Amino acid sequence: MAENQANTEDVLLVERIRNGDKMAESLLDKKYRPRVLFLAMSKLKNNEEAEDICQETMTVVFTAINSNRIREPEKLSSYILTICRRKIIDHIKKKKRRIEEVDLNENEIKDPSKANGFIDEGFGDEATAALEKLSEREQSIIYLTYVFGWSGQEISRVLRITPDYVRKIKQRAIKKLLKILKKNVTD
Repeated sequence: MAENQANTEDVLLVERIRNGDKMAESLLDKKYRPRVLFLAMSKLKNNEEAEDICQETMTVVFTAINSNRIREPEKLSSYILTICRRKIIDHIKKKKRRIEEVDLNENEIKDPSKANGFIDEGFGDEATAALEKLSEREQSIIYLTYVFGWSGQEISRVLRITPDYVRKIKQRAIKKLLKILKKNVTD
């Protein structure tokens, strides 16, 4: 019974929107925005991204209504949530593509000349030699953190490991570097 009433209400709102009623647009937005936002938040876990998906979804819905592309207004709820799900999937795919497009040029990461003062003059050879004793992953994390200023979150996305694991690798690498450099100083 309540579902039929909601469907009837949606049919009337769609009709009013098609006739240019701005109040009906506001009512429809007020009715569905929280559900769309909740769905986006539950999948994306990011307020800004969820807000963007919500806005895009509602824009698509209003465009579809105004251009008479809603054939079954009684199924508006399903239509809106389907649009939202598709927007979320597209967003996740696009985000994944962006991460894959990050060019981790091995020479750029390992080239100490990119360090911009990371290694002091006169101490550079020893520090470079110490860095070269680290694993490739440890070197990458050290350079991305201290040379390029990347956050643990950014590094974790690119290397496809958790931020906590980035932190552990970084701590282990720093301990190794200190041990190597102390050994070189005492020799």
